[in-house]
Amino acid sequence: MIVVDAVYSLLVVNQAISINRLHRIISYPYTRNHYILMQLRLH
Repeated sequence: MIVVDAVYSLLVVNQAISINRLHRIISYPYTRNHYILMQLRLH
C-alpha cells in the first residue's frame, strides 16, 4: 500500500504542476496586455 500511496501522491503533484503550467500559459498574454495598458495609462 505504501507504493500505491507514493504513486498517487506523485500523480497528484504532477497534475498540480501541469495545471499550474496551463494556467500560466493561459494567463500570460492577459497579464502582459494588462501591464502594457497600465504603462500606457501612466504616460
